[in-house]
Amino acid sequence: GLNENCPTCGSTNVRWWSRITGYYTDVTAWNEGKRQELKDRYRISV
Repeated sequence: GLNENCPTCGSTNVRWWSRITGYYTDVTAWNEGKRQELKDRYRISV
């Protein structure tokens, strides 16, 4: 999942990046709906 805090130092000054079709993008550039969609995602094992 997404970390609101740094797992190493606990800082809240974190930035999320996502890989879309082979390119990394800064999630802060996304609109609010897409950011919420990212937060709602979860991983499953198959």
